[in-house]
Amino acid sequence: MLRCGSIRSWSFVGLLVAIVVIAFTRAAAAEYRHRVVLIEPAGEDGSGELRARLRGELLAAGFDVIALPGPSTADLREIENTARELHPAAVLFVSRTEREAEPTGGEIWLSDRLLRRTFVLKFSLNAAEPSRDTARVAVQVVEILKADLAELSLTRESPPPPPALPPAPVPSVAPAPESTGFEPRIEAGAGMLQGFSGLGAAITPVLRAGGRLPQEWFGAGAPAFDVLASVAAFGGEVRIARPAGEARVKQTLATFGVSARFLPSQVAQPFLVASSGAYGVRVDGLGADGVGRSADTWSALSGGGGGLFLQPSRGVAIVLSGEMLAAWSHTIVNVAGQRAASAGASVLFLTVGVAGVF
Repeated sequence: MLRCGSIRSWSFVGLLVAIVVIAFTRAAAAEYRHRVVLIEPAGEDGSGELRARLRGELLAAGFDVIALPGPSTADLREIENTARELHPAAVLFVSRTEREAEPTGGEIWLSDRLLRRTFVLKFSLNAAEPSRDTARVAVQVVEILKADLAELSLTRESPPPPPALPPAPVPSVAPAPESTGFEPRIEAGAGMLQGFSGLGAAITPVLRAGGRLPQEWFGAGAPAFDVLASVAAFGGEVRIARPAGEARVKQTLATFGVSARFLPSQVAQPFLVASSGAYGVRVDGLGADGVGRSADTWSALSGGGGGLFLQPSRGVAIVLSGEMLAAWSHTIVNVAGQRAASAGASVLFLTVGVAGVF
């Protein structure tokens, strides 16, 4: 069994190894950043004093200078490939020119390995005071290398910041559903009463009033339940003509209904409705002899149907509905003693209206 002391010893050893590796890596990186290779051409070309000045200025500026033998003439490819295994920050090559126009002068080839660029610095020396110009050129080269190191430190991309941790979830209590209460509405429109036992269609005005019951009574997701009182009156009459006379029939409906609207949060809301109320019939008869008679009857009535509640905005809606109703007691319409129609046996009640929702 591995003891606790052994675990701590190995952990301490691992920590020491990590510290040594990090320190060595950083030291090597610092060494490479300040290492300069100075190429010494084969043979004497007259640039020895300038190379000596360069070596002294570089050492004074803190650079690690390594001198390597190289070509006697400038070759860009050979200069850029020199000393790759040493990972230098820069490689310098001094080339003297002996032209009539420039009896004392030359070029310094600087291959910058950190910024990956190579450029040529041309210089000329005053024959009267060559040492002063040599010192000036050496200082200029060192300043260029310092500027490159400064540019490298500014342009090097910093590591991206660690991703921000998501905030800890804060427990919250879900708010109680808002109580809507009773939602009143008034609807006005037109309806058609269509009989099936001798009575034709009649158009009549329709007025409804009521509203939606509080949603909290039924819970979230339940249909919207409406209670409505409806009156259809003062409409057109149905004329029944016979050779022996005629009868004019007017119908009145007064009902109380309960409807269930589905998808109450949508624009188009289908609904089902059940109604019960009173059904009135007024018959005005006129015989061939010119004698007229009138009669009024009332009966209970019930039925049901469905429709579509279209609500494009919060305060207005268009209501389409259809119901099949039947009176508990039918009214028989006779003309000259003969049965002509039956009112209330079955009535199709179709309506269209505009409702204001409050």
